[in-house]
Amino acid sequence: MRRLLFTVLMLLPFIVIGQTTEEIKYYESGAIKSKVNYLDGVMQGEVIEYFESGAIQVKSNYVDGKRQGEASFYSESGAIKFKSNIVDGKEQGEEIGYFVSGAIRIKINYVDGVKQGEAIGYYESGAIQFKANFVDGKEQGKTIFYTLNGEIEKIENYKDGVLINNK
Repeated sequence: MRRLLFTVLMLLPFIVIGQTTEEIKYYESGAIKSKVNYLDGVMQGEVIEYFESGAIQVKSNYVDGKRQGEASFYSESGAIKFKSNIVDGKEQGEEIGYFVSGAIRIKINYVDGVKQGEAIGYYESGAIQFKANFVDGKEQGKTIFYTLNGEIEKIENYKDGVLINNK
């Protein structure tokens, strides 16, 4: 028993025990503004930001000080506005925006935090409102706008994010 106790005491200085803390920030009114978790002084775990009313504004997760995983953004009424996937602090993959009703408003693809590929906007009914293409964060090629019944309303052509003509 003494030998075990001696061994534990000798190894104790070499065992790293992380210190977890939670920082809570407040509005002047006293309402909670945000809750942030830290491990050894680095943001780690869930972070929640609030509207002054107390409703959740943003929920996200941090790993080693960088936003990581799903980030959800809400309206003050509690309706989801956007959901993004974050990798090493940058948007990665599909971001989805929503109407207050919960219907999908827009889908946009990201690569390393930059818009890349097709973006599709929707009417609240679910019908496609527009289709656009992005290259390195800039609109590129045809952006097609549709009426509620699916007919082409107009076509805009972009080069490096600049409108060059429309029909």
